[in-house]
Order: sequence, then C-alpha cells, then structure tokens
Amino acid sequence: MILNTEGEHITIPKAIFDLPPDEKKKALEQVEKELEAYRSNR
Repeated sequence: MILNTEGEHITIPKAIFDLPPDEKKKALEQVEKELEAYRSNR
C-alpha cells in the first residue's frame, strides 16, 4: 500500500515524485486505485 490513511489525513510518499517517469506513472496509478478503494470503504 502506497497511501498512508492512518488518522485524519491521507499522505502520499514524496519519493514517488523522484521516480523515473515510467515508474512514477505506475505508482500514481496505484495511488489512484488505493484512493478509490479508500473512498468506497468510508
């Protein structure tokens, strides 16, 4: 899991933005999926 959803805030590791473009795209797609799952479970 990339997202940290503990507490009241959702955080995304800053290191994602330092990844090479292809890896960053995959990581951000994963973040989007996790965020959708998080929202549907609230």
